[in-house]
Amino acid sequence: VDGKLIYDATNLKVGLFTDTSSF
Repeated sequence: VDGKLIYDATNLKVGLFTDTSSF
């Protein structure tokens, strides 16, 4: 379960990073 939480958190960080990159 912890591994999935970390995986989801990483996806969120990557998504936010891509959004700020387009800025």
